[in-house]
Parts: sequence; structure tokens; C-alpha cells
Amino acid sequence: MLRYMGTQYRGAKLDPQADLAAITALMDEIDNRCHHRSSFPLPQTEPASTMQLQSQPKRTFTQAADDYIEQYRSNREYDGSLRGSSYDKTKRAVAFWKYYFKGVRLDEIDITVCRRAERDCRNYPKNIDSDKAAPMCRENHGLKTTGVQATKTRLKSLRNIFAHALKHQWIPSDPTSIIDTRQRRGSSDTDKEPFTIEKLQAIFPGSDYGIDFFPRQATRVRQYDATKFWIPLIAAFIGARLGEIIQLELNDTKQDDSATWHFHITTESDNEDSGKELKTVSSRRRVPVHPQLIEIGLMDFVKERQQHSSKPTGLFDHYCLPPRPKGAKITT
Repeated sequence: MLRYMGTQYRGAKLDPQADLAAITALMDEIDNRCHHRSSFPLPQTEPASTMQLQSQPKRTFTQAADDYIEQYRSNREYDGSLRGSSYDKTKRAVAFWKYYFKGVRLDEIDITVCRRAERDCRNYPKNIDSDKAAPMCRENHGLKTTGVQATKTRLKSLRNIFAHALKHQWIPSDPTSIIDTRQRRGSSDTDKEPFTIEKLQAIFPGSDYGIDFFPRQATRVRQYDATKFWIPLIAAFIGARLGEIIQLELNDTKQDDSATWHFHITTESDNEDSGKELKTVSSRRRVPVHPQLIEIGLMDFVKERQQHSSKPTGLFDHYCLPPRPKGAKITT
């Protein structure tokens, strides 16, 4: 019997409920070979998935979305892969779809509705909160829309919600399978516009840069916001992400054997509660400090931070500076 099954059904996957015809034929063949008719015929029942769908209450899209984001968080907390930035981005995308499909049941969303949702998602107005953007994206608002990457993030979240619902058998099929969220080569380039000379001059106005970061106080030692002063400069010269720069620690600035200073962008830290994170594993890298940053006084800032009485670990906290600001060293 086993030899027969291996020959006739090699590589096949049978569902005892969904493949009744194939199993009945197999039993008949076994009976004929054994000259014995089974007295226990298989019950003629509906497939298990159909029965479960009929017995379950109709779920709304909001219920499915809430369940998805909760499982997303708990799964990543369990395996240690939860990143605050990624979770927040996913949660914002899910929130948009909850507003978009507010009060709608899952079984009311078909392929036609998903096509319209995909089109509306591409019409998401830039810098608008989800609750206001959901109704606005359905109409011609005339505002600038978000870019390719933000749109794909929202569409992927929509597909993930329906995949979650299908896995739990809340829907018989996934209507979002027609939505294409693949990343095509070069498509991300259209989402970014380079800074113009005028914009750069507005951000870095020569020797006036940083004046607003030095509050006028009648004290011998003035305070300045080092974060606002240095992070735009570092970002402009080394091209790192703002999140990577803001979490730099004093130990992340090192000098190699050739006396070249580097930023070590990593998740390693002497502080267990640092919360340092990177977008991907390949984001770990060593970036040379631009000579212009050293000329402006970045390494002097690092040294003074290391000698500060509060013994900070992070590179960017409020910090005391002598009356003469380093911004005076910046020229046009």
C-alpha cells in the first residue's frame, strides 16, 4: 500500500477535507487490492476553511489592523529585532489605513476597492496627519504629495494587514495581491531632490551660521545648543543619517594609525540604556571626519565634551562654551 501511494501521489500534498475525491479514489483502490470494502465512508463535509469563515463574526478592517500591529510589535520584542523607528513608521502607515477604511468590514473590501485605495495612497498630501490625509487623498487637493518610498511603505502595510487576516482565515482570499510594491532600480532617485545653492546658503549663512544657537545671557559662560549647531554641518559633510549622528557617543570618535579621525557608526555602547540603533546591519561603518569640520572646531568640541565635569557619554547634549563662539570660524 505504501509503495502504491508513493508511486501514485509522489510530491502531492493532500488535505483530508479539501481532497475528498482523491482520498476516496485511493481508498477504493486499496479496497479493490485487499478485496475489502471499508464500512466507514468519509463524511461529506465542507472544507474546514469555509466552515471556519462562516462560523466567525465579520471583522472590521480596524480590528484586523490593530491585531496586526500588536502582533508585529510582540513578535519583534520576542526575538529582539524591534526597532523604534521602524515600528513608528509602520504604526503611522497602519493608522492611515485605519482612517481610510474606518467602519468598513474586511469582506467589503474587494479588488476594485484596493485598486482605488492604491491610487488614493499615491495622492497622499505631504506633511499632513493621517486623520486629515485619509479623506483628502480621495480628492484633487492640489498639494504636493509624498514620495515613492513613503507610498510603498503604506502599500506594504496594507498588504501585510490583509496577509495577516488571510492567515487567521478572516477572509477567503487576499484582494491586495494585485498591488505592486516591488522596489525597482533607480526609482528611489526620483524621490529625492538635491539642495540648491540658495537653500544651502539659507541653512549655512556664512559667518552668521549658529548665531541663533547662542542665547544672549548676562553671564560669563554662555550656553549653546550643540545639537542644532553641529548636526547640520556633520550631515552636510559626511552624508550620514540624522538618526545616526544624533546618537553618536564620545567613544565613537576615534583616530587611526595615520592620525585620521573617524566616526564609528555602530550600535555598540558603554551605556546599556543608550538605545542606539541602525536602519540595517550594513549601516555599521567607519566614516572619516571631513577636514573642514576639524577646521571649524569639531575635535575641540569633542575634547571639551570629554573633559566636561558632568562626564557625558553622548556627543550631543547641552554644553558650556567660552564666550567666543566657534561659529565665527565659519566663512563664506
